[in-house]
Formats: sequence, structure tokens, C-alpha cells
Amino acid sequence: MPETTVEDEFARFADEYLGTFRPVPVEAMRTWRRSRRRGVLWLAGLGAALVAALSLNALQPAVAPDRPPFTDRPVRLEGAHGTMVVRFTDRTHGWVLFDDCHPGGGCARFLGHTDDAGLTWRPVELPDLPPEGHMGFMIRGADSFLVGVSDPYLAWWATEDGGRTYRALSPEDALSVEDPGELPKPPTSRGPWRLTHTGLETTVEYSPDAGRTWRAAGPNIGVGAFVRVSPDGRDAWAVAANPTRVWRLTPDGALAVPDLPIMANADTISPANGGGLVMVLPGPGVGVWRDGGFTPLPAPLADAYLAGPLDDGSIALLASDGALVVGQAGGEWVRYTAA
Repeated sequence: MPETTVEDEFARFADEYLGTFRPVPVEAMRTWRRSRRRGVLWLAGLGAALVAALSLNALQPAVAPDRPPFTDRPVRLEGAHGTMVVRFTDRTHGWVLFDDCHPGGGCARFLGHTDDAGLTWRPVELPDLPPEGHMGFMIRGADSFLVGVSDPYLAWWATEDGGRTYRALSPEDALSVEDPGELPKPPTSRGPWRLTHTGLETTVEYSPDAGRTWRAAGPNIGVGAFVRVSPDGRDAWAVAANPTRVWRLTPDGALAVPDLPIMANADTISPANGGGLVMVLPGPGVGVWRDGGFTPLPAPLADAYLAGPLDDGSIALLASDGALVVGQAGGEWVRYTAA
């Protein structure tokens, strides 16, 4: 069927009906005016319908599939294979460990480092590890991490220079290390803050001179509270559980955070740079509390496991498939996957 334009339809209308119009008698003018108004409205409706019908395809928005809130970035380390564990200290600096074990055949292990957000990876030497056992990997700082094995034995090695040298932990120190493979806890550095406990009271204290003297920055914040400082060191918070309560710490005192949902998981509350708090709420999932409101991360990030803020304030998450996702609220996210 040939296409028809609005102009064609109005031209046809004029050719067919223009000769049928006649002057309206004076006595019928009032009725004609009402009819004319109705006719004008009818014509306007006809025109709008024609425009809508003829323009439907042009106005129809393109239907695009839902885009994930992250970009997949495969991890490629030459010669490496096996189970992959990725950890980042900030958005650009990270480590990857590959562990490939076969019953009775030993294990092949590979360690790599990136300083360009995972676009490229370079190999890093590992210590002389036992040939078998479950591999553990824990980041402690920009160039500080632990590697270890467990089952049937437990042994850990530490490096403070990015893997150039390693030292074996004593059996006692090795036993105090957290479960191999577990993500490091959110930052707990206290800076110029400490907690003092007297009976059932817990008081926050502040030191203006790097720990030489301390002064109370009350009030009593309850039993079991802990202090957490933002990655950039500018914001400090005290967090208590049962029920969950949070105070913003200043040299002049502790200020209660109003309207904070008491169902927030206190163990997940971690400061982000800029005065925000990353936390997990039952239902909404992972999100950021800032200025009295909670903003959940977009799905499926909100359903991921929270690993905590990184050194630059970025957020690290473990996706449902175990992949590490790194990004910032309202910004770009990268999911690191096996190549």
C-alpha cells in the first residue's frame, strides 16, 4: 500500500468536499457557530489522529536491551590458568592469583599485578609454597599482602614490597590470620580516635597530638561499638549494633546520625570518602547512606556481597558469580572475569 502523507489526506478532503459548502442563513448562524466549533474540534482531532498514525514509526523509541551497570574486563596473565582470585587496593591497582590443583599432581600457581585498572597484568614471583593445599590470598595495603595454603597444613607468607621478598609467618601468627580466601574486612584504621570501656559504657576519645594526650568526645555509645575511618582519613564514625546506631566523630564530640535505619547490618557499615557510608539494608541491599537518605546500587550490584571501600573510596563487591566488581556509586563499574 503506497504511503500517505498528511498533506495528501487534506488535499483529498478539499477536492471532495469543498464544492459542497454553502453560506449559512442568518437565522441559523448561532446553531452553525456551535456546529462550526464542533467541526473545528473534529477536524483538529482528525488531523492529530492522522499525524499520530503516520508518525507512529518515526516516534517509536528504539527498544534496547537492558544494559548491565558494569563493564566486563577479562583478566589476562600470560601462561596463567586455574581458579582466579582478584583483589584491588584502589580502582587502578590490583592483584590476581591463579591456582590450578590436580589430585596427586600438585598445583600450578600464578600471581599478577596491574596498575592500570586491569587493562594489563604483569607476573609477580611467589614464595616457595607447598605443592598442594587450598590457596589463600589477603591484601593488606598497596604493596602488602599475604599468601598461604591450608588443608592439611596451614602456612602463610607476608610481603611488604609487592612480592619482591617474602617472610614466613610463625605458626602462632599463621593461626591468627583470617580464613584463607575470605575478603579483607572493611578498613578499621582509627587515626586519632580510640574507644575506652568502663563497665557498660563506651566512650570515644580524640587525640590532637598523635596519641600523646587524649580527651573524651562523648557521649556513651554503648557496648560493642567500633570506630571506622574513611579511606582518605577525613571522616571518622563510631558504629554500634543491637540496635544499629552511628555517630559522626568530630574533635568536639560525637554527633548521632539521625534517621539511620536500625535494620542496617552494623558489620557492613564502612565509610566512603566524601561523608557517605556504604552499608547493606535488608531488601534494598548494598547502597550508600548520605545526607539522610539511602541510595541502593543498581541491580544486580545491590545483591552483591559488600567487600568495603578501597583506598581511594571506590567500592569493592563480590557478584553472585564470585567475580570482583569495582566502582563508585553513580559512576562506572568494572567486573573482572576470567579471560
